[in-house]
Amino acid sequence: MSHFLKTYTFPTTVITDTMYRLFLLLALIVSSSAFGRIWENNKGQSIDAELVEFISDSQIKIKLASNGRYYDYNISDLSEADQTYLAEIKTKVQAEQRAAKLAKRKARWTEDLDDALAESKEYDLPILYLFTGSDWCGYCIRLHDQVLTEREFEKYADKNLVLLLLDFPQNKQKRSIAEQNKKLKSEFGVRGYPTVWIVGADGEKLGKIGGYSNWSPEEYVAKIEKILE
Repeated sequence: MSHFLKTYTFPTTVITDTMYRLFLLLALIVSSSAFGRIWENNKGQSIDAELVEFISDSQIKIKLASNGRYYDYNISDLSEADQTYLAEIKTKVQAEQRAAKLAKRKARWTEDLDDALAESKEYDLPILYLFTGSDWCGYCIRLHDQVLTEREFEKYADKNLVLLLLDFPQNKQKRSIAEQNKKLKSEFGVRGYPTVWIVGADGEKLGKIGGYSNWSPEEYVAKIEKILE
């Protein structure tokens, strides 16, 4: 046991507030599951201990089964099998964390691209870019009334989409928004309204839906799902 730990105890890593909140959440979930096992380092030495928490991306805290003492341990000094085991736990915990976060999310329309990009990054969700003429385009108004404001679409968006409204109204519009929308219209090659582009969280343009043809909310969601496949 002493050989396993002798060279591998470390002071707690200093991490940012954002990292700390993430790892604290990981710690709470992981520690409640009591992951006890025989750990092995990359020199073949082993020890019976419980995983208590992820301190950072590079360290864990373990609790010895023999005496209840706690040690910080460098993940890279563990065996390949144990590193894989930790990666699987972290992936599972992060998936649970994301699901819990999405369960509370309510999609909202924003006119600001930077806001949409930040939300996309936070939730790891694609962005729906809606190019529309809200106060003059008949098909745009029908899409809004018959799809985008219906609960079936809203429930889908809550868990799956960030919503960006790129409006080209006849009425006056905030100058910065108008300039942003003009630039995006050119970037996406938009020639008519309504036009919807789906863009991945990584910025990749995934596909578009042009116009509106009396589709139901369910049919419209199916079109989006097809793009996201």
